[in-house]
Amino acid sequence: MQRAVVERAEGGRAARELKRSDRRWLLVVVGTFAVSMSMFVGAHQLYLATGPHPEVTVLIRRVKYLARRFAPQRHRFRKGD
Repeated sequence: MQRAVVERAEGGRAARELKRSDRRWLLVVVGTFAVSMSMFVGAHQLYLATGPHPEVTVLIRRVKYLARRFAPQRHRFRKGD
């Protein structure tokens, strides 16, 4: 009798399993984020260490140009307002 009351007060077996599952998913998401961020930082450091890359600079400029052309920014305020 005592055990049944305690299980109901804590939410029961299904609630405990749901909490465990939520913790697992949180750890998976946080771990994936940490690994991907460390990979990006490592790749950036490798890029900086290997010297200038003019072809990458040209590629970034082209991508920025296309992004601005196809998705123009609308300014909320005019000069002087």
